[in-house]
Amino acid sequence: MSGNGNVRVRVLISGNVQGVGFRAFTKKNAKADDLKLSGFVQNLNGTNKSDKKIKLVEAVFQGTSEAIDQMIERCKKGNLWSGGTKVEKLHCYPLKKDESEFDEEYPMTADINNKSVRIRVLISSQTPNQDSIEHIKEKADRINGLYGWAQNLNGDNETIEAVFQGTSENVETMIQHCKNGSNPSEEVKVKELHRYPLKDDENSFTIIRKEKEIKGD
Repeated sequence: MSGNGNVRVRVLISGNVQGVGFRAFTKKNAKADDLKLSGFVQNLNGTNKSDKKIKLVEAVFQGTSEAIDQMIERCKKGNLWSGGTKVEKLHCYPLKKDESEFDEEYPMTADINNKSVRIRVLISSQTPNQDSIEHIKEKADRINGLYGWAQNLNGDNETIEAVFQGTSENVETMIQHCKNGSNPSEEVKVKELHRYPLKDDENSFTIIRKEKEIKGD
């Protein structure tokens, strides 16, 4: 996942981070001469486990570990209008060798009223383990017409990231299975990050295990 001392990291930033110039602030700092990071920053709109609307910023930074650590600290401090923020490091990904710029991106969103949806979520518990992701696949395989993938994230909180695609009812059922967890005594949190356009060529639910197959962007 690294080369020439460089790494590629995805982070999730929460707080007062939308409508306050935070993406422009992130881009300016990432491109600064003392950091020279590539990657991108974009807004995400989802819900938390209480179905309250949340506004997030997602960023991918590629560069030296030292520069990325400095960038994360700048994001935590925020700009004049955002104030301090919370930054969660999600995962390190394979480098993009042809990437040289840092951009603001605008993710395509799906029609929230569509009968079928594609949703990316983060799933976390106090005691994450391999059984958790196997439990997710087992439940997904039992729901006819539910597709997508799940992968472990070796970031700050050992989170599982998953994408579920299917009817709204099936996806809601799957999210409830995730909240119930593989152990009835554990508390599982599910955070919906974003809704995306459907993928027409997807027809199964898989676990991403190989480094080269990790879905990062």
